[in-house]
Amino acid sequence: MHIALSADAFTAMTDVEPDAVQLGRSWGTASHAFAPSPDLLGLVAPQHIDDWLDCSLLRHPFFAVSLKGSPVPAHETTSPRTVAGQTQVGYIDGAKVRTMIHAGASLKINNLEEWHAPAQRFCRRLSTALSAHVRAVVFTTPADHWGLDVHRDNAHVFVVQVAGTKEWHLYDVPKDDNAWRDGVAQDLNGPGERFVLKPGQALYMPPGQAHRARALKEESVHVSLAVREPRVHETIALVVRQYLAGIPEHRSLSGDQAQRALQVRAALDATADRLRDLDSYEVLKAVERAGYGNR
Repeated sequence: MHIALSADAFTAMTDVEPDAVQLGRSWGTASHAFAPSPDLLGLVAPQHIDDWLDCSLLRHPFFAVSLKGSPVPAHETTSPRTVAGQTQVGYIDGAKVRTMIHAGASLKINNLEEWHAPAQRFCRRLSTALSAHVRAVVFTTPADHWGLDVHRDNAHVFVVQVAGTKEWHLYDVPKDDNAWRDGVAQDLNGPGERFVLKPGQALYMPPGQAHRARALKEESVHVSLAVREPRVHETIALVVRQYLAGIPEHRSLSGDQAQRALQVRAALDATADRLRDLDSYEVLKAVERAGYGNR
């Protein structure tokens, strides 16, 4: 279940008030194309990509290359570096990666919020506004090529086009959380919507919406922000673990089947009473302290 949000939650994403309002209404339920704010648009520039390829300590798996939907082995896109007599492997090799891109491969650079200052500042701001974890990645896709296969993400996704033009094919938004999993999507009708994003344009997609994108006549660069709200499953698991911590592991069920069943019933009733008495706000604070949603 997703609840509509106030437009104030999206002031980092767009300076256009009607877009902020619509993003709040669309939250978790429908896609929406919008005009990104200068801060969002300025997270990554094409020059950053060149710099990271040619002059950086970027290391696998902070980047990955895929070709025809399959991951390229790391040794085909990396080279070792030697510092102070110690050799380390897995560093990005710009020449190898460019060769792969020219052959039709896509480059994905991961977790920008951990090491790229503009992305870190922006993601922290958005995380505060939405009370959620925000992760940033950037994709480079060669002209006239598809990126990833049709897939679903288990997060709210914002994409902003940085360079080139990309056509997005959007499919269904699942109505039942039990009816889908993240990853490759199959047995689809559609696509139901198509969006062509040019530099300076952005798109929101709710969790679970199947999608695929291809670069058109030029190499495409886009930034993707994944917003992960705390999970119900993780919340209940945390509460249960905390409750179980107070039960000695050596405590047993004794007696015959009838007697053990009574003990089980007593334990279940005690557990239900304990859960019922919990302060929901305190549980939420514990979930946020634990970093759930950061998956």
